[in-house]
Amino acid sequence: AGREQIFRLVFEQTLSLLVVGLSIGLTLALGLAFITRSQLYLTHALQVLHVGGGVGIVLGAALLATLVPAWRATRVDPVQTLRSE
Repeated sequence: AGREQIFRLVFEQTLSLLVVGLSIGLTLALGLAFITRSQLYLTHALQVLHVGGGVGIVLGAALLATLVPAWRATRVDPVQTLRSE
């Protein structure tokens, strides 16, 4: 496999986990927001700006955390890796 293929493989695996985690997290957050809606005063239960900001921060952090290991995986010599095992 070439460097681009290795990078894409690591990146796609992380993105699939990220999508699953964000969908579960958003579902739970929306459910809890509507449950606690009666206890919130002078505010809305779901503020799109805050939810979008939270998703953006998690997405950005996950992508940055993925780039370093994916880049390092492209720098490893496959022959040396197979010999060490």
